[in-house]
This record gives sequence, structure tokens and C-alpha cells, in this order.
Amino acid sequence: MLPTNTPCMDLHRADTCQHVSEIEAAINNDIGSANCHANLMVHEFEALLFSEPTAFEGIMDAEAVQKIAEIRASFDTPEDISSAPETAPSRRILQIKPDYRKVKQGIDIAEKIDIDKMLQCCPHFAEWIGKIRE
Repeated sequence: MLPTNTPCMDLHRADTCQHVSEIEAAINNDIGSANCHANLMVHEFEALLFSEPTAFEGIMDAEAVQKIAEIRASFDTPEDISSAPETAPSRRILQIKPDYRKVKQGIDIAEKIDIDKMLQCCPHFAEWIGKIRE
């Protein structure tokens, strides 16, 4: 949770990505350093894991992987997966695999996916990485 005095936090936008981009720009402007590239994850880290549902195959059976694929298919991008407490990406994974371990298994899944796939599927994340690479 960001502090309430974070620049642009009081703005309300229907488009979450647009709102986050405006907050990031305001933070960068407030800091005023060319090498500052604020990045607010639109949702939690697990959203990136939905970039490639087959990467879950090492920790889930085929039926569970299919459920992950169905969740992914129901959104334009992994970053669009709801972040409401009940429907956050990690909660969705935990509903399918109650013994999911965020740190160990999340890292293993991310390594299988490859950052290029995440960048292809997650435009907000890709924009931030692009700024860093410039």
C-alpha cells in the first residue's frame, strides 16, 4: 500500500494501468532524477506467472494447469487479473493448489517462463523494463 501523500494517489481512473502510469510519472517527476524509473506492479508478482500457464506443469497436474490456462484466457493480459483480495493472482493459484509456495515455486515457475515471454504478455511490466534498458 502506498502512502496517502503519494503524488496522484487521489486521482481515480477506471483504467488501472493508466492510473498506475500517472502515479509512476508523478513519482518520477517528484524525485526529479533521470535514473529514477518508478514501477508499481499493477498487481502482485503472481500475475506475471500467468504469462505461460504450461510453466505450472512442474508443480500441478494437467487438470490444475488447465484451470490456470482458463483463468489466463479470460483476461486480455496477466496484468488484468483482478487484485481484489479474493481474486488476486496468488489467491487464484492457492485455490487450485493450496500448498503453493510463493517464493520457491514462484521463482521456479518464473524461470521456466522466461522474461521475454513475460514482457510479451505484460505491457506495463515491459514498459518499465524498456525504460531501464534505455
